[in-house]
Amino acid sequence: MQITHILFDLGGVLVELDGEPVKNEWLSNPEKPAQSWQTWLNSPLVKKFDRGLLAPTEFAHQIIKEQSLQTTPEEFLEWLAFWPKDFFPGALDLINSLKVDYTVGIFSNITSLHWPRYFAKLKGQDSVSHYFASYKMGLVKPDKEAFEFVIKTMQTRPKQILFLDDNVINVESARNCGLNAQCVKGITETRALLRRLKLVKYNPESLSFE
Repeated sequence: MQITHILFDLGGVLVELDGEPVKNEWLSNPEKPAQSWQTWLNSPLVKKFDRGLLAPTEFAHQIIKEQSLQTTPEEFLEWLAFWPKDFFPGALDLINSLKVDYTVGIFSNITSLHWPRYFAKLKGQDSVSHYFASYKMGLVKPDKEAFEFVIKTMQTRPKQILFLDDNVINVESARNCGLNAQCVKGITETRALLRRLKLVKYNPESLSFE
């Protein structure tokens, strides 16, 4: 079925992350990146925070206790605020090039700590038709209810939505809900996938994707 909608995750796909969400130096037993991500994504507190049910300061106090982190709430929040960095170079240009042929959406597990910064830049591009921020929705990936809400709001068949995310668990859940979902990490993989699916063209003169 023809792709008509492209739905992007932010962190790890369009936005660069500064490593894992919890510094290894805060852990008594350092974890490998995959394990660190698994611990973070499986935390009920992280889900509550992403759903907008915990204020940042309250979350910091509770997550430090839950994971026995050797840091202070102040230090943790300072780190967390800038853990997602800026958009990858060319990410906004890529989105802008897609709006001519596709309906573009953003679906991110994101909190009030981060969303305003990225929303302002996206809104300035006027390229995105649908914004799904977990803390505003009260729903998070990989929950089935979150994807069902997205499908209903975008008003199209699930298979016509290409969903790009950097976490396999989110991709698998999206596929179970009928979306055409792919796992990509970073803007280079994202561009390569879109080109492979013939959703963007390569312009050799400008050495860029259109």
